[in-house]
Amino acid sequence: MSDAEAKRLAHSEYWDARYAEVGPDKQVHEWFRSFNNLEWFLDRHLFQQADVRQMDQIPSESVDVAFDKGTLDAMIYGSPWDPPDEVLDNTGRYIREVFRVLKSDTVFIYITYRQPHFIIPLLNCGGVDWDIQVDILGGSDSSFDYHGFILKKLSPPVAASTERETQKGDSG
Repeated sequence: MSDAEAKRLAHSEYWDARYAEVGPDKQVHEWFRSFNNLEWFLDRHLFQQADVRQMDQIPSESVDVAFDKGTLDAMIYGSPWDPPDEVLDNTGRYIREVFRVLKSDTVFIYITYRQPHFIIPLLNCGGVDWDIQVDILGGSDSSFDYHGFILKKLSPPVAASTERETQKGDSG
């Protein structure tokens, strides 16, 4: 590859044109390697199979970012105004586990077609403390908007940490 060709790769116009040409007979990411070529590596270093409602194999406060596009949605059924107890239990367990494994001041990114006024109560289940921001993800041909939720895990209040330290000192 010439320097001029390599330089083109750094510009969005090159990629826009490349992806616009892709059809069913063309492989888009041939230089990224196929999944079959990388599966052993990903299995060893990245993939973990777990129930997201109980991720015991992941230590608390060990994850920098969590991402969801479909997992939480798959747990939700029934009336959005009055979700069934099973939905509240499953989604609550999942959200509390994500909160547990995230480091303080890191984020959980959640993308959904569901409306914020139905989702925010599920995201704010007991045992979590998020700063939640919502972006509307428009620009599709869909008749409804998708939403991007950015949930920042808040650090425990300094006063509560200081109080716990004081109590430890008094009891010892």
